[in-house]
Amino acid sequence: MNRKLETDRTQTSTDGPTLPSALFDGYDTFANARRTSAVSGTPQSPTNGGMDASLSICIGQEQVMEKIDFLASVSSNFGFGAVDARAEFIQKFNITETSVVVLINAYKKAVVNENTVKLQSDLPADPLTLFKQHGDSYVTSLTTGSSYCALWVFYATTEEEQTTVTGKLSASSISEDGYTSGSAQASLDTVQKDISITSSFDHQIFGFAELPPPVSGDIVAWSKTFPNLVPDAPITYAFDTAHYEDLGVPSFDAIKASRALFLGGGPENPGIAGYYQGLLEQGAAVSDIETVYASYGYDVRGDQALLKRGQDIENDTQSLYDTIAALEDDPTQTPQNWTPPASAGYGMPSLNVAVLTLGRTGGTSGAPFQDIQADAVAARVILNDVAVAGFSHLHGIESTYGIRDPQTGTLQPFPTIAHGSQTGIQPNDLKLQKGEFVNYVEVTSSWDNTQQHHIVQQVVLRTTLGNSLVSPSNAPTVEPSAPYPWTAAPNQALLGFFGSAGEEINALGMVVATFSPANWTLPPAMHSRPRRRDAALRQRSQLNA
Repeated sequence: MNRKLETDRTQTSTDGPTLPSALFDGYDTFANARRTSAVSGTPQSPTNGGMDASLSICIGQEQVMEKIDFLASVSSNFGFGAVDARAEFIQKFNITETSVVVLINAYKKAVVNENTVKLQSDLPADPLTLFKQHGDSYVTSLTTGSSYCALWVFYATTEEEQTTVTGKLSASSISEDGYTSGSAQASLDTVQKDISITSSFDHQIFGFAELPPPVSGDIVAWSKTFPNLVPDAPITYAFDTAHYEDLGVPSFDAIKASRALFLGGGPENPGIAGYYQGLLEQGAAVSDIETVYASYGYDVRGDQALLKRGQDIENDTQSLYDTIAALEDDPTQTPQNWTPPASAGYGMPSLNVAVLTLGRTGGTSGAPFQDIQADAVAARVILNDVAVAGFSHLHGIESTYGIRDPQTGTLQPFPTIAHGSQTGIQPNDLKLQKGEFVNYVEVTSSWDNTQQHHIVQQVVLRTTLGNSLVSPSNAPTVEPSAPYPWTAAPNQALLGFFGSAGEEINALGMVVATFSPANWTLPPAMHSRPRRRDAALRQRSQLNA
């Protein structure tokens, strides 16, 4: 049985479970944790497990995990037990599906396998007592080593921003070739300054007790030397185990049966642990969709299937949590007639939203623009602030977008997008509060006799809290004006604006999201990313608080 899991034992909490760190360590399958050894033996000579240092450009967290040989290890962690320090380090960045990540990954590994092994002579005769002290298995092969991870994360929220970042990186020779030639560090410093998209950087060393990462200088160059260093507190990369009953431990049949039920056997039978992890994935997807709904003021009660299935998933997750806790406490009590949770068959929900451009009003002059694209919805990009300027007609409009933290309500604003000119009268901005949304827009166009083309005469915005913004307009029209009013339906949200502009706003319309009940696909693959056992329950309880 193979467990590929990384953790830095120098950084693991002393009051929590830890992973095996030595050959012949005991292992508790149900708690995913190290126990004291019940065997003794001799090892084979250690072998080189590999060493390397590389730079990669990744899109989203999953690619980051894959590049650092992380996905397989993550899939073996059922979401509880010992904490993976590298996973926690990466997850703190809150990398989204559209984020662009420059990753430096350097590592060194060594492998040691068992040669001879035998049971110790003074083991408890009672199988439960033996399990409590020594687990149900022992380590037969261990891969340890060191790791250095450095991440520059650019939080692109749309495909357009993503293309901007990757284009800049490519033009600046930030690539595997640039890493090899030594030009990457200066280029990274320049790109971070030049790109207005929010970014962050951090790096961490694993496998050393007192080796801090460099605080200045050429980090890229230093990373190339990292694999030559000898770790003094090596992390566990992977380990294989064998079971005590294979060595002749008597009366272990009940624990063996519980283990088989717990682990299952393949995708068609993922076992209790696999079903539990699958439910966590489903629950996380439900929470993500509910967070998107809340970001745009769409009442989740409009998606009754998501609401009901989400509650079923939460209940089944709690039930499996209790089952696993009981097995951890006493695996000699094998659950009888256990059946997979019904909600595992629901599949994985995905956001179902149509993004359309509506109500383009005005003429054909000016350069076309569209402030926000369809992929911004999943990233929860919202309209936060609108400013207008005008006199006889609409001279300019400025919009600020951002992402609001669903827990704290704190807004991370993006740079303001401006069209036309801010000349003429400028009324106060319409600054949207948390939970406030634009639910009415009216755009009026007219013929400009002086310029001999249509223009936007006026725009009116109203919100769910009764606030409004009206652009100045005091010039008579040569012909009857043509207003276009839009009132948000319960499942609609104003995302932003599109149109055309030069020195003034020639045409203006709305980018609108229309939500439909979430799509549900086939049941998800089990054993995906690691989560704490209470993660799904906590996410939903925080969201509904």
